[in-house]
Amino acid sequence: MAPIALVEAKTPAVATQDEVLKKKDLGQIEVLDLPQLYTRPSYLTLTHLLHNLALPPPSWDAPANAPVADPKGLTKYLTTIISSPLKWLADDSEREQIWDLASARLSERCGRSARGDMSRTFRIPLGDGEETEVRIFEPSLTEDQLGLKTWGSAYSLCKRLPELYGEGKLVPRCEAGEKALELGSGTGLLGIGWAGVTGMGTVLTDLPEIEANLRRNVEDNRDDVAGVMEVGVLDWTRNGEATIGMGRYRVVLAADPIYSKEHPGWLVGVVVERLERREGARFVLEIPIREGYSWERDEVRRLLEEGGLEVVGEGRGVGRDDWGGGEVEGWWSVWTWKKECLE
Repeated sequence: MAPIALVEAKTPAVATQDEVLKKKDLGQIEVLDLPQLYTRPSYLTLTHLLHNLALPPPSWDAPANAPVADPKGLTKYLTTIISSPLKWLADDSEREQIWDLASARLSERCGRSARGDMSRTFRIPLGDGEETEVRIFEPSLTEDQLGLKTWGSAYSLCKRLPELYGEGKLVPRCEAGEKALELGSGTGLLGIGWAGVTGMGTVLTDLPEIEANLRRNVEDNRDDVAGVMEVGVLDWTRNGEATIGMGRYRVVLAADPIYSKEHPGWLVGVVVERLERREGARFVLEIPIREGYSWERDEVRRLLEEGGLEVVGEGRGVGRDDWGGGEVEGWWSVWTWKKECLE
C-alpha cells in the first residue's frame, strides 16, 4: 500500500501507512496513528488516507477473518472529519471531496444496506479445475428493492452447476436451440453463471424496476459467456404479461425466490406454466433455510408436487451472504414432470 504523505512543517510528523502496517496488524491500528485534525493535515494527506481506508466489496470467497484496514475508533474519527468545517482548506471543492470520502468510508462500515454502489467479481467453476468470472454491479439499496442485491443462494447454486448439469447428471445436457428461463434474476448472477457453465441460451427475468441493472450486468458479461443471454420483464402475479417470448422452456431456474406468504403460489404458478412438459425438462431451485420461513419452503414443495412435479435430486449446502452472519445454509432441489403430466 502506498505511503500517506506527511503533513507540512510545524506539525507533528505522521507515520506513513507502511510504517503503521509494519508495527501492527490491520485490525489493531489505533486512530492516534492517523493524521489528527488539530494538526491541520493537507488535502492530499486526507484524501490519500481516506482512499487507503476504503473497504473492498464483500467477498464470499475470502476467509471470514481476512484483515481489513479498520482502526479502532475509526467510526468516531470519520464522524469528526464529516462534522469538521475543515477551515484550513481554502478550496470549497476540496472540503466537499473530503466530506464525501469520509462519508463513503463510514457507510462501508455500517452494513450492506448503507453501502453505496459497488462492483464485485464472483468465481464460477466450470469443472475439471477451470473457472470463469462473473462481474456484477450492485447499486445502492433504496426502499425495498431487494432485487438490486446479490443473494447467497444464487452464488451457491452457481458453484453447484458442474455437479448438476451434463451427461448422466440431474439436468441432462441441452440440445441446440433449447433455452433456460430464470425467474427473479435480480442482479443476474445465476442466469449469467448458467449461460457460462452450460453454454445454453438463457432468458433472465425480473420486475420492471430491476430490469435496467439486470440488463447492465448481462451486457458487461456477454463477451465472456458462451450461451446467448436475453433479458425481459416477467411479473409472477401477471404471468401472461411479459416482454419475453410466451413459450415454454427446457430448464427453469430460481434462487432465493421466497420472502412472503404469496410467493410460493406465484412462483409455482409460473413454473407450471413455463416449464416444457417433456422428458428432460427440469426446474432447478435453491432456497436459503432462514428461520421463520419453514412454512414457505414446505408450501413450495407441496405446490410443486400438487402441480405435477417430482424431485429427482435434492440436498443441503452452505454458502455465504452479506447478511445473516456470513454463512447461510440452503436447500437445493431439481424437479421434473411426473410421467402422467408429460404431453
